[in-house]
Amino acid sequence: MQLHLPKPLQQTLQTHLVTAYPEEGCALLIGRVTSDTFTVEAIQPVANAAPAGTRLRRYAIKPADIAQADRVARANGQDIIGVAHSHPDHPAVPSARDLAEAWPDFAYVILSVHAGLATDVRAWQVDAGRPLELGIIGGVG
Repeated sequence: MQLHLPKPLQQTLQTHLVTAYPEEGCALLIGRVTSDTFTVEAIQPVANAAPAGTRLRRYAIKPADIAQADRVARANGQDIIGVAHSHPDHPAVPSARDLAEAWPDFAYVILSVHAGLATDVRAWQVDAGRPLELGIIGGVG
């Protein structure tokens, strides 16, 4: 599987996630899924709804934000296909919490942000409870 993230959307996502530093930022990935590709067609930035004091190492998305994004996506013939979030001053690899809370049919993008600068981005999916790295195509870098 691969994740197609066009450069303009990657820049939108990166700007949103870096702006959240030193806390984790998060966003919903909107688009389509085929047998071998998650294609991101829109980014829906959302506020980190995790309790204050936990946002340095945790993110949460309000159900109302998910419902709103789902309504808009479906109206455009799209779906929510995944979630993106940042790891402030940590590698762009799934944490134990990320793995425990991941949905098997979603793509996940993690952006590592060190000292306020984006340093690495990786995509993954959970398969049988284990991370499966996705290749990112479309101008990321």
